[in-house]
Amino acid sequence: MEWFDGENERLSDIYIKKSKDNKEFIQTSIDYTGIKCEVVKNYKEAIDKLIKSYKKDYCEYYACIIMRGRPYDELPNRDDDLYLLGQIIKVVNQFWENGGGIALFADNTPFNYQTNLYIYRFFF
Repeated sequence: MEWFDGENERLSDIYIKKSKDNKEFIQTSIDYTGIKCEVVKNYKEAIDKLIKSYKKDYCEYYACIIMRGRPYDELPNRDDDLYLLGQIIKVVNQFWENGGGIALFADNTPFNYQTNLYIYRFFF
């Protein structure tokens, strides 16, 4: 995998499920609680997972962690559906209003732009 100048390679999504040095990593902490973790890397898949019901009117997830940082783009690719950013924000907001837990992480500018959009939608 290609790393950006000055970027800590441990920020990659690969290290959610494994460790460079075979020690602690995000999935280790999640496993301790007995919680199942799924990683998605695009808006469409995230929307599909959050709106899918495992039984009538129930989402199978109780928490959503949104992490923004390199090597992923700040905004959707031009060839993607440009409305997906607005849609994911609406879906996550509804998930939160329905009692789901939300955690937002952003790796500085320009990635905090999207995090600020979520916060604005939640509280203003």
